[in-house]
Amino acid sequence: MNPINPNASEKAIDLLNYLYSISGSKTLTGIHNWLEVPDGYVNEINNLYGDYPAVAGYEMGPIANQTDATIASQRQNVVNSAITYHQNGGIVTMMWHQNYPLTAYAWVNVQRSTTTDAEFNKICTPGTAEYNWLIGEYDKVAEYLKQLKEANVPVLWRPYHEMNGGWFWWGKKQNFNLLWDIMYDRFTNTHGLNNLLWVWNANAPKSADINPYSTHFVGTSKCDVLGTDLYMFGDEPFKQEYHDGLDVISGGKPIAVTEIGQLFPITTFNTQAKWTWFMVWGNYLYDYNTQSQRDALFTTTVSRTLNRSEVDIPDSSPTPDTQPPTVPTNLDAPFKTATTAYLTWTPSTDNMGVAGYEIYQNDTTFVGTTIETNLSVNGLTASTTYSFKVRARDAAGNFSAFSTVLQLTTDSVNTSFVRGINFAGSAVTIEDQEWLAGNNASITYSNNVKTYINSPAITPVPAVDSTTAVMLNSNIYASGTGFTVSQPLPNGSYQIFLWSLENYQTNFRSFHVLLEGIQVTSSPIGELAVNNWAKYGPYSVNVTEGVLNMEIERVTGDPGITGMEIFSSIATDTQAPSIPTNLSAVPISSTSVSLSWSASTDNVGVTGYDVYNGGALAGTTATTSFTVTGLIPETTYSFYVRAKDTAGNISAGSSEINVTTLKWNKLMIIASEYGATPIEVVPNFDSTSAFNNALAQAVADGVELYIPPGTYRTTATINAAGNNVMIRGAGGTETVIKPDSSAYDAIVIGKNSAFSSSGHLRDLAVTGPTARPSSFTAGIKIDEMRQFEISNVTVDNYDIGIDFVNNCFGSMTNNIRTGYGVNVGLNLRTGTQSGNDLVFINSWLYGEIAAVHISNDCGGFQFVGGQFSTNLNSGTTPNDERGAMIMGKDYISGIMGGAANILVQGIDFEGLQYGWAIRSYDQVGFIIKGCGIQPYDAPANGFLKMTNAKQSKVTIIAQQIRGQWSGSQLISVNGQFDDFSILELNGWIDATIAGASFVGSSILTQSRIGIGQSIFRANNHNTMLLGSTLLQESGAGILQISSDWGNTWNTIYPASLILTAPNGKKYMLGVTNNGALTTTRI
Repeated sequence: MNPINPNASEKAIDLLNYLYSISGSKTLTGIHNWLEVPDGYVNEINNLYGDYPAVAGYEMGPIANQTDATIASQRQNVVNSAITYHQNGGIVTMMWHQNYPLTAYAWVNVQRSTTTDAEFNKICTPGTAEYNWLIGEYDKVAEYLKQLKEANVPVLWRPYHEMNGGWFWWGKKQNFNLLWDIMYDRFTNTHGLNNLLWVWNANAPKSADINPYSTHFVGTSKCDVLGTDLYMFGDEPFKQEYHDGLDVISGGKPIAVTEIGQLFPITTFNTQAKWTWFMVWGNYLYDYNTQSQRDALFTTTVSRTLNRSEVDIPDSSPTPDTQPPTVPTNLDAPFKTATTAYLTWTPSTDNMGVAGYEIYQNDTTFVGTTIETNLSVNGLTASTTYSFKVRARDAAGNFSAFSTVLQLTTDSVNTSFVRGINFAGSAVTIEDQEWLAGNNASITYSNNVKTYINSPAITPVPAVDSTTAVMLNSNIYASGTGFTVSQPLPNGSYQIFLWSLENYQTNFRSFHVLLEGIQVTSSPIGELAVNNWAKYGPYSVNVTEGVLNMEIERVTGDPGITGMEIFSSIATDTQAPSIPTNLSAVPISSTSVSLSWSASTDNVGVTGYDVYNGGALAGTTATTSFTVTGLIPETTYSFYVRAKDTAGNISAGSSEINVTTLKWNKLMIIASEYGATPIEVVPNFDSTSAFNNALAQAVADGVELYIPPGTYRTTATINAAGNNVMIRGAGGTETVIKPDSSAYDAIVIGKNSAFSSSGHLRDLAVTGPTARPSSFTAGIKIDEMRQFEISNVTVDNYDIGIDFVNNCFGSMTNNIRTGYGVNVGLNLRTGTQSGNDLVFINSWLYGEIAAVHISNDCGGFQFVGGQFSTNLNSGTTPNDERGAMIMGKDYISGIMGGAANILVQGIDFEGLQYGWAIRSYDQVGFIIKGCGIQPYDAPANGFLKMTNAKQSKVTIIAQQIRGQWSGSQLISVNGQFDDFSILELNGWIDATIAGASFVGSSILTQSRIGIGQSIFRANNHNTMLLGSTLLQESGAGILQISSDWGNTWNTIYPASLILTAPNGKKYMLGVTNNGALTTTRI
């Protein structure tokens, strides 16, 4: 199988084919090493097992505020280690924890979860400071990867890992693919890194805040291997779906566990056979794994896994390379001046990789070589015609034929004065021209620009007239860094002169000048003797977007300039732009189409594009995209585009493209169907009215309202009233309702004047603006709806996730989720205990106060499957008023009144942190069946706390309680009556309670007639429950009994009567010193 890079090296091809060959039968061992100690953990494995792991993981990202010199040294050590490891038979994989653009090399700038999509898009936009920094960093790392290429070392390169999680600055970004493409293009096409195999590396979607694999997948055409990071701890399962989900989208390509914390058991490979390698994360080898866990995978006798000595990669027989590269095409000069021509061309291809290009001028004059697909030719003569051609070469010395010859004529010398600008001073007259004051020239500076006026004034050297001296005595500068200046100018060709004076010390400052992103200084300027000044230029530039963009790039000191002179060209432009190419069209609604195309080029500059619908002009744009609106649904249209320049020259039309608009959907209110003006729902549009109008019409028509993919902003509640309300989104987080404020409910379905029945809400998400607001509002409120269904719905950033109110009989939910930004996941205040018959299936609920909150006097609920967790974001001490489930207390009013007829089955109570698993108030009745209860990370209060329990009836069947609990009681009860009862069967407890460990088959066993395991610790004695009586062993075989829940104790005087229960257990009948009859199991 061939890599995605058609010019991949033979070694890279061999490695990829080896991974294909072992997939399904063998798995390579691996471990990650730090940037600072690149051999550290591979040596640990060798010390433990006498062999090295097959795969050595290396880091290219500095995260500890290292100096440039330290970083260079550390990266070189990584390269040296990787070369040696490969030469000794090992496989090399590399990653890069890259810091956010224009920030220090620190971990806080890598794990930057606050990065917005707008900020991310700026990084991916050519010409921005962030983009230029990104490219610069790529070029730095590429120099080290080139050493590996030259040493013939193939690398499993896995950049921007865990992109489906939100913790890194590149995580969960809509345009992630664009960042991937930029790096691939730079490394492959610019630097020729043909030794890289590209590993797309996600995180296992183990929780609701981690997107599915498919959300950010770049596609099989853009990666060679797919990987996932599996960080499972404790009893967290290595789910089959983590393996199968990756395999499904891989298209048959190799898959791997690219990072792992706690190692999976060797039996995992029985069903997850396609993992080609796993890589332990450095220190996790010891921190999260026992010796037996390590031995199971790294021991050299294990047949399933392969260490370094067992790696056997077939070596393809090398053959002499006699094949030349293809001919470079599309040689052009998109930018030229009086003395410069900026050449570009389409890259050649080669069977082994293009090594560079040679450029010739006027047929025989050699200009230079470059590995890029562009070159700036300087030192030309104004108003002179030149010819250029280019050819490609490969590493074997084969040359392509020359490209088609490009002829061009340099610009004439600019002689027409446009304006002069005294940046930090007043209007002045310089060289008989009137200059503008800087604050009257509509200039935009970068934020770091400062102004300075010399006081007392300096006498410039050489001497100048008084007005020029005024201009030279004021300047703009930046401290220890470069800066930018943007000056509005009509599109056209210009020549720029810059003035500078040294006012501090000799040769203090030096800098380069970039105009429209192109460096126009061949060596630094600004190095002057103190009090000396200089005029630099002319520098030629083409303005194509109405603004002259100048960047002052610092070399030394504090770069600064005092003035700028601008001249324009008088040459007449008669050359039309090139024809736009690659026109594509996507119907984005029933009435609009999105068009995009590749940019045209022009000898002066393209100013815009005319878009035609048939033969009619549909609109004009300055960019390479345009949205045509006002179209008719389900209708085919034909579009083409023409480019134009400043002089009014217009290109021929592009190729035509046909596209058909979409069908109308109910969210867009149709004029012909409903007699209303069509409303397009687009990002940032206030969708509230459109939703409410469409819902009313859908209910009236008895049809389902489908909400297509998108994020929909609302400024008020979306209301749906009536029978058979049906709403459906596109699934997952494709359809998102995003209110501006959490002061109102996002969606309310149900009661108008009387109860409504039937209907559903499916496949969408609601996301409020802020996490955990104190508003008593809900993301979704169901108000007196009967037989209503909610499925595949997610709510985050609301006080209440989903709120059921007013007798919602017979309703159900399936796969509802609430995120960490919710105080109460599911709030039930639906009426009488007699039976609302509400069923909740596969509920994955989080609430900072409660995952589920059941109000007073409510009941008739069934919870089957899922997970409840609470109290992870606030507090560091136990909180008695919080619990994964709270019963018998109204969340909003605080009124207590009991709850009954509640079944909780197959729920995992996790992440309890400092709350209770179950917290009840007043008289309650519920059954807990087949649940797992275990606090996460930090101890929780306990399993169950009941306040004012009265005649509560509790049944606990086949539960498992594990972990550390900070309270002295697993179960805490007060205010109970004589006929209060807890019945528990077939459970298991393996827990630590306030430092005392308890392991047993149950907490309580048939508590009305029998003796159970300890439920709390008192005076270092095990205390047990016998009916409503407490029994404790006080030492030396003496038993004591208490009828007032532990306040006073009496010694039991046993009689000789032995009773045998129907289950075969024996009890001794005893009498207390006050005459009470007791039974004691023996």
